[in-house]
Amino acid sequence: MRNRGQLIFGGLLIVFGLLALFETVFRIDLGAIFWPLLLIAVGLLLLLRPRFAPPGSEVWFRLFGGVRRYGAWQVHNEEVWMFIGDVQLDLNQAELPPGESVFQVSGFIGDIDLKIPANTAISVHSNGVITAARWFGAKQDHFLTPATYASPGYDQAECKLKLITNFFITDLKAI
Repeated sequence: MRNRGQLIFGGLLIVFGLLALFETVFRIDLGAIFWPLLLIAVGLLLLLRPRFAPPGSEVWFRLFGGVRRYGAWQVHNEEVWMFIGDVQLDLNQAELPPGESVFQVSGFIGDIDLKIPANTAISVHSNGVITAARWFGAKQDHFLTPATYASPGYDQAECKLKLITNFFITDLKAI
């Protein structure tokens, strides 16, 4: 089964390709209607806002800005929608509940910074057209492919965090 984020980005690429083809074949200036269509799409997204995180998740919408979690904080299921923003998660003093907690972030351009202690079970799946990922000193650049990381023993861990990001352009750092 394919990841929902891959399906969404793949669908968007197909739509943009079809629009470009339509513009070329019929010689219509779609650039003039692109911004109104984008505003309509954002409005529909705000009204219909699909949920990807598990039921009971907190859902946040931020046009600009970010999410910062540090110090002693309680990890729980969250879903964040943003246009441009950054996410900073410091898990050094975080309290993970038993089971798997899902933190889902979606947007256009995102900067993700993670501070992960050695004993914390975390899985990261980052979908995007362009993703620059740095995992504990190793650098990976991805184009149209997801960046993934799972800490050793993630599947067997009692308390774990699953981070899913869906951005057009992502800069992901984990230390």
